Amino acid sequence: MKPFQLALSDTEGTAEFFYDEGSPTQGSFYESEGAATSISITTACFDSFVESHRIPDFVKIDVEGAARSVLLGAQSAIRERKTVFYIELHSDDEHSAADKLLLQEGYQRVDFGDESVLVAAPR
Repeated sequence: MKPFQLALSDTEGTAEFFYDEGSPTQGSFYESEGAATSISITTACFDSFVESHRIPDFVKIDVEGAARSVLLGAQSAIRERKTVFYIELHSDDEHSAADKLLLQEGYQRVDFGDESVLVAAPR
């Protein structure tokens, strides 16, 4: 595993990342109450990123409500159906969007026994 200092999204560029200094691991692209601090971060589309790296066999997505953006930036990789996605879900809207984006491309849900997690594997 190799870490990269960037956020996967559906756009290339930079974005503001908001967080509370008391809980710096609980941040979001969406400004919220208590998120008094922000930093500018580099964003990249998953598809652009894997052009210079290989498509991974497994991807864990836990992006505090932004899974839809990550998946929208991964449409080419999703269509290749080589990657298993494990997605931590933070709302019903996020669950519906992730489910729709993966299932319409031929993925199947894997029952993991946890409503807050979507595991999708290629058929």
